[in-house]
Amino acid sequence: MLKLEEYIVKRKKEDKIDEFDFKKHSANMASIIKYVTDYFNNYLSLEDYDYEKIKTQQTVDKFKNDIQKRYTETHEYIISYYLENKIRLDKYVSKAYEGMKDSELFYKEEDYTKVAKYVIEKKLNVPMDEMLCHKLSIMAREYKQAESESPSISEMKELDNEIVDWIKGVFRKYHVNLLNYASEVSYHYYETYVVREYDRETEVFYHINKYDYRYQENPFDINDIYDRNEHREFIKDHKGELEMLIMYCWLNDEIKDLDYWPEYVQLSIASNRVNLSKRKRVFIPVKISNINYPPEIVTAGKYTETVNGLIEKEPGENYILRISYGKNNDEIWKEKKSLESLIKNLQSSFKRYGQPRLVEFQSPYKVVGYSKEDFFDSYKVFEKGLLKFTKTEIAIINGCIKGSKGKEFLFSSIDDILKLYNTCKELNLKLKLSVDFTDSNRKNILKEKMEETINALSSIRSFIVGIHLNNIDSWSNYRRIFDEDNRHAYMSIYDYPTVSTFMHGLATIVQDSKVRYLIPEKIKNEEKLEEIIDTLYRAGFCFEKGRGFDEK
Repeated sequence: MLKLEEYIVKRKKEDKIDEFDFKKHSANMASIIKYVTDYFNNYLSLEDYDYEKIKTQQTVDKFKNDIQKRYTETHEYIISYYLENKIRLDKYVSKAYEGMKDSELFYKEEDYTKVAKYVIEKKLNVPMDEMLCHKLSIMAREYKQAESESPSISEMKELDNEIVDWIKGVFRKYHVNLLNYASEVSYHYYETYVVREYDRETEVFYHINKYDYRYQENPFDINDIYDRNEHREFIKDHKGELEMLIMYCWLNDEIKDLDYWPEYVQLSIASNRVNLSKRKRVFIPVKISNINYPPEIVTAGKYTETVNGLIEKEPGENYILRISYGKNNDEIWKEKKSLESLIKNLQSSFKRYGQPRLVEFQSPYKVVGYSKEDFFDSYKVFEKGLLKFTKTEIAIINGCIKGSKGKEFLFSSIDDILKLYNTCKELNLKLKLSVDFTDSNRKNILKEKMEETINALSSIRSFIVGIHLNNIDSWSNYRRIFDEDNRHAYMSIYDYPTVSTFMHGLATIVQDSKVRYLIPEKIKNEEKLEEIIDTLYRAGFCFEKGRGFDEK
């Protein structure tokens, strides 16, 4: 049965009425009035009126436009099935995807057939019908294509580039969003293991985690997930990567445990659980005095100091040489003869003992009449004097505290360091930076504005070749567990160790695959050194092990 407007359109076509033919204006108006009269007096009769049928048609009219867009091949079948059975097959298909395991990974025809059979057997409860199964399979494919969204790059900023490329490549080829799948798995664990409580007094929602996910062999039951999906080409041989994606979503989205992620990545790489991720935050430690590292750590060589360029004792292979200032006298940068003598002595020492891997020196002191431009003039002479020692890197150590007798360093603040970087770039100098984060007396100026320090040094990380550390983990152990709105607090029943704010910052600064020198100055004993190594491990750092240093 037609609606009034549909009835008028039908009669207009039959009588070939053109309402814009103004010569027939009166006749056309009379015809339209007659159509309305005929509709109510003759066409619309109580005997023929089927309320349920009209209601069904109205329902179809409401969803017809939407399914025509989403189900281009099967929308007519969906409508006809609904008119006959009052069942929305498209709704059953979407419910099937929600109820079936791993449905986010579906991409094959056999997957879509599985959805069709699931609908027939679990939802419709009707005998298997070949035509119905075929149509439902097509619907399952159309639904998957309509629902699949490209993975967001902004949601993968902490993932290795090769992992990101894997995710993007899978979506391009198979229309499968692996990040969404990982998110669904992690959310299932959140729903299962996280208790939510609300404190009316403080108006804070507490999310209390009861799932032990750290240092597990089979987190999130990854073995079962992999066994179910190993037949998919993009999953085969990528069990570790899939686990890493789930852990990433779990830590970042569900329980906000940002401490564990860097360490987890390094553990996964070290245990060969992943193939598509490279090591980041890599240190090669430098041996200081007679303090030994843990036995598994391979060192670069000894840390040797000189005041005048002469080396008194055999430094050994791969040594690091520091040019120190005797009695705070930095005359080598301010007196031509002193600089020439230093260069000559260094050339002699290198000829005798071999060239070092790194030559570093402290920033000169500030004095009236001596500018940064004067330093660069002297440094260019210094670099030219060591030009033939091609395997030797040169680095300046920022001044992190005030020198003795009130002296201040020429390069100490973040602004100084950024100007140093820009000048070295403009002049095409070999000079790099060794960042001094030691803080024996809690006077290191770089820690005063940690966020500014982290952001600035992260932007010039390629400029950094070495890090000087001592017991820096005491630099703020406060861990923010609140969400941005300060109304959601994330907790755990497990006493997991935390990582300090500074360690988080340091991990951000050196978040690349470049190998840098770790120079643990002012360490009292082996016990303190081991504490620093353990802390670095927990913050996601790793160390060179048994590889030739020339390979870095």
